[in-house]
Amino acid sequence: MHEARRFLSIPLLSLSISMSAAVWGGETIKASYKDGVTLAITIDPFDAKAHATKKCGDYVCLIDGKPFYGSDGAVPKYAVSRLVFEKNGKQTALDVSSMYDPWIDSESMKRSFSVDSSEYSGGGSFSRITGYFSDGAGAYVCQWLVIMDGAIRNHISNSEELGELTSQLNNK
Repeated sequence: MHEARRFLSIPLLSLSISMSAAVWGGETIKASYKDGVTLAITIDPFDAKAHATKKCGDYVCLIDGKPFYGSDGAVPKYAVSRLVFEKNGKQTALDVSSMYDPWIDSESMKRSFSVDSSEYSGGGSFSRITGYFSDGAGAYVCQWLVIMDGAIRNHISNSEELGELTSQLNNK
């Protein structure tokens, strides 16, 4: 009986792994938000052979010479390869450099991002997109500002860095 349970768990584990690969195998996941905004994220498997990873002691601390987010020191499994903001038919690519292991699927996409659009007093509009990415230990947050056809990622950090930054600002 105990032996039979062990063999039943192997197919379930395989199914779970293959479903994750299907969700994060270069497929684009889309979600719609208010004001006619759509976000589309593409997540690809991370190919460690195609990147230079550098360790700091026992942990990976640089990928292609840059600090990165989404891991607690392990080699990432997935890379965010593209994030596109669309409003009124205009698409704007958002900076996704150094973003790994976002742990987003079609069910969590809408919860993982917030989109706030505002109008300038003199005319025109802008949108602020905030993304929350987590597998637990490698949690991080990003924020982008989209104005007309341009965008900038104005924040990326893990929760500890965000807390420290807020504390420093409050103590000044």
